[in-house]
Amino acid sequence: MGIPFTFYKNTLFIFIFSIFLFPVAGFTSVVDETLEGDAKLAQGEIREAEKHYAMALKMDPGNWRVMRSLAEVRFKLKKYKETKQLVDGILAMEVIKRNTVMVTVEGDPEPFEAEIVDERVVTPDSGRNNMRNYMDGETKKPIPHYRLFNMKTGKMLLIPHKDAKVKYKGVPTRIYAYVQDLHAKVENQLISMAGTKGTVEMMALKGGCFKMGSVNGDLTERPVHEVCLKPFKMDKFEVSQSDFQAAMGHNPSRFKGADRPAEMVTWHEADEHCKKSGKRLPTEAEWE
Repeated sequence: MGIPFTFYKNTLFIFIFSIFLFPVAGFTSVVDETLEGDAKLAQGEIREAEKHYAMALKMDPGNWRVMRSLAEVRFKLKKYKETKQLVDGILAMEVIKRNTVMVTVEGDPEPFEAEIVDERVVTPDSGRNNMRNYMDGETKKPIPHYRLFNMKTGKMLLIPHKDAKVKYKGVPTRIYAYVQDLHAKVENQLISMAGTKGTVEMMALKGGCFKMGSVNGDLTERPVHEVCLKPFKMDKFEVSQSDFQAAMGHNPSRFKGADRPAEMVTWHEADEHCKKSGKRLPTEAEWE
């Protein structure tokens, strides 16, 4: 005995009804989660903002817009290792001059290149804008749009979030510079957390006499003359960034790392650090 046609008809009706009642997540999911995170952050709800950004990044891994926002809130939450992973990921991306994206509009298989001018525009026909809304006592939820500049046609477009999917082509220069600053702050926090490694090993150097200067060098190196030194000690390794930062309270180094040598340091900073450590800088003769 076959299954009656009414069964298929009822099943089809239930299936169609369920689609309208529980729609499948579309293009709008990532941007909605991101904007909701922005709203929570503006309200001071940092942990809630983190949840929304994390969800958005799960939907669209590699989206620098979401990665930057998530890095910002995790830095505020003192999750420095997680923040470093995010900023390192952004800094590994291509740098571009304009905030260009590839846009795919629902129903049109052909993507086009555009520049994002504004990622959240609410048009005048969104929300409470007609008499029926007032009579029914209901307000339509505002429909956010992208304002995009079509690079090919030269036209400005307004496209609802729900109808468009954007994919970033790279990180704009100004955003890249901002993330570099955030990266430096994260690294300094990680260096502070690493702490110092205690007593610095020093090497004993015998005193003696040697000829200092050069007949072929600058005038300041002439004449060649004999210099005699007493025995002295010198650190075996360069001053680490963790030691420098612990003593000085800042770290000007460009290439960050707790165990890396402190660099980009002025003579006065180096002199002050040595004094705080109960030492001094070597003389030119000692260094040679």
